[in-house]
Amino acid sequence: ELDVLRQSMLFDGLETIVYNQNRRTSDVKLFEWGKTYFKTETKFKEHSHLSLFISGASVNENWDTANVGDVNFYQLKGVVNTIMEKFGMNKFNVRTEESELACFDYGLKYKVNNIDLVEFGKIDSATQKQFDINNEVFYVIFNYDNFIKLVGMNKVVYKEVSKFPAMRRDLALLIDKAVAYSSIQELASKQDKKLLKAINLFDVYEGKNLPEGKKSYAVSFQFQDEHKTLVDAQIDKVMSKIISSLEKELDAQLR
Repeated sequence: ELDVLRQSMLFDGLETIVYNQNRRTSDVKLFEWGKTYFKTETKFKEHSHLSLFISGASVNENWDTANVGDVNFYQLKGVVNTIMEKFGMNKFNVRTEESELACFDYGLKYKVNNIDLVEFGKIDSATQKQFDINNEVFYVIFNYDNFIKLVGMNKVVYKEVSKFPAMRRDLALLIDKAVAYSSIQELASKQDKKLLKAINLFDVYEGKNLPEGKKSYAVSFQFQDEHKTLVDAQIDKVMSKIISSLEKELDAQLR
């Protein structure tokens, strides 16, 4: 099958995981730089990608790591965020959307100015079963062409690490299933441009004990003043504005 121009990086990675699994190596972390090809009405298009795969145990077997467990979506997200940060992508207005790739049970997409950068998530159970893979597989696909273009636009700037501690607040939100995390991120960011340094979605729940058509998002907000120590009253004021905007614009409810 190697005489065919591939349209996806996914299947080569899954075949490699199966190859290792059949040789008693189920705990894998893989990467590949490669190209995919698409045909339009007038010509062929070539795209470069960086793909990552992780599956199996999160750390190597050891006497003190027996209960650590297998890799999960949040470890995958941590890998993606680290790559983004190392290349200065956090200096851009990165939007987060739910991935619509058919190969995922669930996943996220990062975009800058409507330019797709990366999609990542858990491979759907049907595809995993088709390949006879025992462990859950998590997959990342970077649009390397777009990524490098943005890296070239990024000016490297160094600044002193703040002497003042950051403070975190969490919200558990009950929202309609149709509401994307990017809407929450965008609304919250508008409420404060100075103290609010980071917004992160750290848990999603859909299932029993929730009203029909609803899902639960757990979102963290990190605040920091680079010139003085923050007090609770300052953060409470911003959080009040964030909660009010989410309730008004997205019909969100606090859990």
